[in-house]
This record gives sequence, C-alpha cells and structure tokens, in this order.
Amino acid sequence: MDADYFKKLQAVPPFAAAATALQTGDLFSDLTGAVTAPVLYSYVWWCLQQAIHDQVDTLYFLARDGHILYEIAKRFCEQYALPIHCQYLYVSRMALRMPAYHHMGEAAYDLLLVRGANLTPRHVLERLALSAEEQQQVYADCAIPAEDCDKSLSVQAFTALAEQLRKSSVYRNFVQKKSQAAETAAMAYLEQAGLLRAGHCRQRLEWLNAELFDDTVGGSRKTVAQPERLLFRAVYRAETGNVGGMVF
Repeated sequence: MDADYFKKLQAVPPFAAAATALQTGDLFSDLTGAVTAPVLYSYVWWCLQQAIHDQVDTLYFLARDGHILYEIAKRFCEQYALPIHCQYLYVSRMALRMPAYHHMGEAAYDLLLVRGANLTPRHVLERLALSAEEQQQVYADCAIPAEDCDKSLSVQAFTALAEQLRKSSVYRNFVQKKSQAAETAAMAYLEQAGLLRAGHCRQRLEWLNAELFDDTVGGSRKTVAQPERLLFRAVYRAETGNVGGMVF
C-alpha cells in the first residue's frame, strides 16, 4: 500500500485498525486495504449517519449482497454506540422478484424470458418455479415436443419460445398464480421481520448488482422499476408517518 495513502487511512478512526491489520505485503490484502475496505466503510458510515439524520431506527440488509454491509454496520453501531438496529433479511432475487410479477404487467415477461447461455425450455420454465407436471401443461399448450424440453436453444429458437410463452394462456395464468402466492409468503416474512410496523413511510433499496430497465420512447427516457423495488413500494404504499426503516 502506498505510504502516503496508508498515513491518511490511519488518520481516520474507523479505518486505522483495519489499515494496520492489512499491512501484510499480500497483493489482495493491499487491494482490500487500499480500495475495497475504505469504499465499503465509507458507504456504510454514510448510511448510518444519514439514518441518524433522518431519525431512522432500523436498517435492513438483504441477503446476500448486503451481508458484508450488515457486518460492517453492526460493528460501527457497537463501537460507537449508535442508536440503530441492524437486521439481516434472508431473501433472494427470486424471493423478491416472484411476488412482484403480477403487479408488473408485460414487464414481468421481459424478466422471465430474458435470454441466457445454454438455456433449454425446462430452464426457462424453472424460473417460475413450475413443477414437472405444471411444465408439461405449458409444453402441451405451446405444442412443444417432450423430447425438446432439454435441448439447448439457439438465439432463434429462444426468441420463438419466448413469443409462444407470451401468448400462452396456461403460462400466463401460472405467472399470476405463482406470483400472488409468493407475495402472500413474502409479506408474511417481512411482517415477521418488523418491516411492516407502523411508522414506515418510505424505503431505500440499494443492490450492489441491481438491474435498471430503461425504455426509450419517442426520444424520452422512461425508467421501469425493477421488481425488488416494486415489491418494497407495495410494502410501504399504505404507510404514513415518520421514517422507521431503510432497506439495503
């Protein structure tokens, strides 16, 4: 690590101990000490200070991307006796996306039917967590031969399959059914975690790898909210009062 930079890190209390501990001469340790740790520490420290300023008493961190942020925040709160409770939510992209699909209209199918490498029809349907029996119903409705279910799709074949699924009433009904059931389960978990308690009126959902879907129409740029944000917007839609929690 650069000597001058190391001295600057030592001058900042939250960074000093970490910078000293990472003086190993190892390339990856130096990278962590010089770049990764200061960025994450600074970001989490700013979040905590912003929460205190906004009179937020709880920060929720989403698995798995939020885990390292959660651990840093906990240590800051303990070391500096900050009046903030940090809570880790055991969720996944599917767990947050699935409940939002039936609120999204056609945008849901843009997510469910996005092309990937080495996909088969079975892979595509598994994105909706369909059982083998449910998959067979979709195959029958789309006239997809059973022997083709595990064949890799070319670009042209995937495009054709996506178009078939968009038009399939069986598939679309499963999207609605699965999404609505998932929303019930997700809301129950969030309520158990305290996210729906009185006093919450807004949220901040920060994903280190969150997707933003943009659509340009007639020269104007329109941002379509990712489903994770849509779900949490739904969580807070009926709440009023002071800010009670943030989600990261």
